[in-house]
Amino acid sequence: MDSVALWMDEEINEERNARRAIRDHFNIDELSERSFIKNFRLSKDAFSYVLRSIEHELHAPIRSTAVTPTVKLAATLTFLGQGGYQHQIGQDRFAGLAQSTTSKCITEVVNAIEKTLCPRHIKFEMTVQEKRESKNHFYSKFGLPGIIGAVDGTHILTIWIKDEHLFFNRKLKHSINAMAICDHKMYIRAVNGVYGGAAHDSHVWSLSNERQHMKAQYQNGDKSSWIIGR
Repeated sequence: MDSVALWMDEEINEERNARRAIRDHFNIDELSERSFIKNFRLSKDAFSYVLRSIEHELHAPIRSTAVTPTVKLAATLTFLGQGGYQHQIGQDRFAGLAQSTTSKCITEVVNAIEKTLCPRHIKFEMTVQEKRESKNHFYSKFGLPGIIGAVDGTHILTIWIKDEHLFFNRKLKHSINAMAICDHKMYIRAVNGVYGGAAHDSHVWSLSNERQHMKAQYQNGDKSSWIIGR
């Protein structure tokens, strides 16, 4: 048994060293712009912008062998952009992470993005000029007057921890029914990922802050601005 345990320890150490070597040689500049976008779904400039914005929210590396913010972001973007299993993402040539570490990195980066970038870029309220541009776009292209945005729901597969019936959707899978609102430029104006897959799109919309906002605007005299949905 001792020899088996020793062999397993050696295997684990070899894997750790291999992953560490991948991280040590990680360099985002080695890719062309086209390959970079294909791997991470962001340009190099956009990647750098996100990294600068969330870096102070990520746990600072204490050891020289710790995972750097750049690798954390790269692993997270690969997972979000390409899907797949966390183990496969961790073994990517740009990450070099164990599955458990990959999971922690994804959670850390996503929380940092939600805290830092989402409030900065996802804003439902529109200026008078933005509303005018959106209305002109929807009317000139589709003949629909007064449209300032479009709403729809999308199911994101997930695992359920409790209250299974709330996440069991019509396709017999567990999911979150995420509502998103975009403007005429396809910029995301609002996101709501609170409700499980069992919730209908109309239910998510009826309980959303965005509906309350549109209702208040209507009651205050803006009777020519609408959100389109299907």
